[in-house]
Formats: sequence, structure tokens, C-alpha cells
Amino acid sequence: VSPSKPLPALCPDAGKDNYNSACKLELADRIIAESSAVLKNLGGVLPLSKSAKVVLAGTEACAQDPLAIGGGSGWNGFACNQVPKVNVRDGIAALDGGTKLTCPGAGGAPSAA
Repeated sequence: VSPSKPLPALCPDAGKDNYNSACKLELADRIIAESSAVLKNLGGVLPLSKSAKVVLAGTEACAQDPLAIGGGSGWNGFACNQVPKVNVRDGIAALDGGTKLTCPGAGGAPSAA
């Protein structure tokens, strides 16, 4: 991924494989690279201790098929359907010593553990 390379004005239509075209996949790679955040570990708080409190908030935290798209990016993310996705709750539970957290209630209230 080269941030200095100009973005295409428009990716050509690739028919039924449009979501998986080289142009769209290159654009997706670029969006991912340019929108990633690096955290500065001030005070050594990362990684979180096993006794740290975390909160699950929002509908995607426990979704069976979580969204894997950048909202508002204009790219529909269909290529994401080809890879397994894990929601935040199940990802935490799968960690060595991970905890099974409860999901937010129907009203969207966060769940702490």
C-alpha cells in the first residue's frame, strides 16, 4: 500500500466480481492503512490487566455477523463476507484466560465486566 500513489477517479465496473476487483481491493487496503490508529502506551496501561474492567457498548459488540465495513466510506465491503468475522465479546472470550461478557440490553445499555 502506497499512500503517495494517487487514488483512482473511479474503479472500472467488474460485473458480478465488482466487490473483488483489483482496483476495489487496492482501495480497501489503502483505506485500512490510512485509517488505522496507533496507540501511544502512556503510563504502561497496555496490555490491560486481567482484572481490568471493560464495557461492551453498541449493537455490533455481540452481533452474530458483525459489520466489517467502514461506515460512510462508500465501499460496500462485500469482500469481507469471504473471511470469518468475530464480534468483540467472542474475541475477548477466546483470549487465553478471557472472560465471557454479557451483551448490552435491548435498550443499548452497556455491559461491564
